[in-house]
Amino acid sequence: MLLNLAIVLYNDPLGLNYASAPNNYAGEQLARTGNKFIGLRSETPIVLNDNNTFSNNPYYEYIQIELSDSLIEGKSYRIVFYTSIAENSVFQNNTLRAVVSNNSDLNLGVIPIDATITSENALIDSDSWAEISGNFIAQGDERFLTIGNIQLETIDTFLQAGQFNAIYYYLDDVGVFENFVMDAILCPFETLILKTDGAQSHLWQDNS
Repeated sequence: MLLNLAIVLYNDPLGLNYASAPNNYAGEQLARTGNKFIGLRSETPIVLNDNNTFSNNPYYEYIQIELSDSLIEGKSYRIVFYTSIAENSVFQNNTLRAVVSNNSDLNLGVIPIDATITSENALIDSDSWAEISGNFIAQGDERFLTIGNIQLETIDTFLQAGQFNAIYYYLDDVGVFENFVMDAILCPFETLILKTDGAQSHLWQDNS
């Protein structure tokens, strides 16, 4: 169920390059694979009021994909996606999260939602792509994958001065895979060849 995002958001025909690849208004990045990626804002929005107080600014961006098949109850799955922060981001946080759901109506940006997987650390690398991944057990019939600032409570911290007053992340190579289980007994000096379906890493049952 590999869902490779080869998409350009808001590629302005007038040449503004709102989020084109590799050069765009938020920075510059080559795609991890292919030649396109997708981008989204991920900060916990705040706004400076006229009286020098801060308040929430209700602006949020998410990507949502309908999976090719519904997930099966009790089976183990793995979500994988890759991200890189845009050079012109002023803030940083670890708000990128993914959630699988049975429907697409999640009240996103209004009601905090428990994420299926989360990014463990603040993502500040603007040069390379960082992997975010995690395993989960399906409740059954999940059909949608959503990525963005799901839980809304993370505090943003200043990263650097720049022209883009936000946190903007590029995303590429998004996938949902079933974790297959295979039992095998090997005698001394016997070998077993394992082949993967495009995965670059595998998590064993002892978390190695």
